[in-house]
Amino acid sequence: MSHPQPTSNTPPDQHLAVTGLGLVTPIGLNTTQCFASFCAGVSRFQETDDFYCLASDEELAEPQPLVWSRLQTMDTEAGTQRIEALAVAAINDLLQHTRLRRRDLEGVVVVPVLPNAGTRHLVESLADETGLAFHPAPLGFYESDAAFSAGLAHVTELIHTHGARACLLVAADSLLASARLAELDRDGRIKSARNLDGFIPGEGAAAVLLESPETAQARGAEIHALVTARGDATEPHPPTADDATQGEGLSQALATCAEQTADGRLPGWVVTTFNGESRQAREWGHCLVRLQNKLPVRHMWYPAENLGHTGVAAAIGFSIAAFALGQGYAPESSALLTALGHDAQRAGLVLSQFGFAAQY
Repeated sequence: MSHPQPTSNTPPDQHLAVTGLGLVTPIGLNTTQCFASFCAGVSRFQETDDFYCLASDEELAEPQPLVWSRLQTMDTEAGTQRIEALAVAAINDLLQHTRLRRRDLEGVVVVPVLPNAGTRHLVESLADETGLAFHPAPLGFYESDAAFSAGLAHVTELIHTHGARACLLVAADSLLASARLAELDRDGRIKSARNLDGFIPGEGAAAVLLESPETAQARGAEIHALVTARGDATEPHPPTADDATQGEGLSQALATCAEQTADGRLPGWVVTTFNGESRQAREWGHCLVRLQNKLPVRHMWYPAENLGHTGVAAAIGFSIAAFALGQGYAPESSALLTALGHDAQRAGLVLSQFGFAAQY
C-alpha cells in the first residue's frame, strides 16, 4: 500500500462498519474460497445444452449452445427458488464464519437486493432455513446493478436515524432461467456467435452485515472495512436511449464520492461491475476524462471476468473488496466501487480499511 490514500471527509457517525461477509458463487462456496479463486483467476465458464442462442444467420447458421457460469453444487431449478437458495447459502456462510452470539442477531433488519419483487418472501425463507427471526426492512431494492448502493443508503438511514442495531443486506441473482435468457438473447446482450458485444450470464449471492462502528467496537466485532463515501446519480442517456452516453451519470456519482474525501480525490483501486459490454467501457472512458484530476486509477478489479454477469448481485464485488481490506490482501487501503448497468442508475462507493479510516 505504497500510494497515499484519500482520507474520509464524511462525518464518522455516517460511516458503516462491515462486520460480516457471506458469499456463494460458481468459483467458491464461501467468502474465503471465492476470494482465493478470484485472485487465482479461476472461472467456471462452460457450454450448456439447456439453452441455445439465436443463430447469426437464420438460414445458414445453427443456434449455438450458451456459455454460462453456473454453481454446479446447487440443484434448485433456475428462477425465484434458486435465487432464494443462493441468498440463504450466502447468509449461512456469514453466520458460520462470523463471531456472532444469538443476542447479536436480535433486531437485525434484512434489506433485500433482488432482481424482482417476486422474491419478497425471502425473509420468511431465511427464518425457515436458519431458525433466526430477522426483521424485514420496509423497503426492498430490485432490478438494478446499482441497487446495492441504494440498499446501503437505506441501511445508513435505518442505523443512524432509526436506531437499528444492525442490518443484513442480502443481494442475490441468477440470470440462468430460460425465459430470462431468451429475453436477454433477443435484446442482443448475451455473448454469442451472433453477438460478440455481450456478457456471459452468471449467478451468485452476497450477504453483508453492517452496523455503526461504535456498536461494532462495543461488542468486539471484527471490522472488515468501513463504507466512508457513497454517491448515486441517474444517467440521462442509458443504453435504452437513442443518444450515446457521455458518462454524465457515473461521473456525477463518483464526483459526489470525491466530495466526501478530505482531499477531493478518489481511490486508485477500482472494483467495477463491467461485464464485457462495450457501452460500459465507453461510459467509463468519458468518466475518466471528466474526472481525470480526481480519479488516479492504478488497479482495476473485474469480478465478471471470473463470474460472468451477476446482475443485481453486484455486492459480490463489494464483498471481495471488503474481505481483501480486512485480511490485508488489498493493493491499497481504500477501494472505489462503481456500479453501472442496463438501466439509468449509477453508483459509486468508497470502502476503507478500518484502522486507516479510523484515524481521521
